[in-house]
Amino acid sequence: MEAKLSKEFYEGAWRFRGTQFIHRASVETETCFSYVTFSCGYGWVKATVGSKYYGIPESVRMFTGQEAAEECIRWAAMKSCEAEEVVSARTAPYRASHEKYLQLLKGEGR
Repeated sequence: MEAKLSKEFYEGAWRFRGTQFIHRASVETETCFSYVTFSCGYGWVKATVGSKYYGIPESVRMFTGQEAAEECIRWAAMKSCEAEEVVSARTAPYRASHEKYLQLLKGEGR
């Protein structure tokens, strides 16, 4: 996930809004969808990670210094993984039941 966000950060289309540049990336995995909004200005980089579709509040953090971009990308990837873990834990019982349902439809696993 970090590699995908890194590519989005460095190769994505940025827009200038007043005093900052903004780029929005979406992160999709097998079980979860979240978005990451990167913004940067002179001497700082900020990431906002949100999964509001699942009732998970947004996480926002600002970074400064020489390694700000790399730290920001790492943090955004970590928060996206945390959201995926929460959604996976919430949906695990339903996935197991659904798989059993599909097996019963095929006549397997009686």
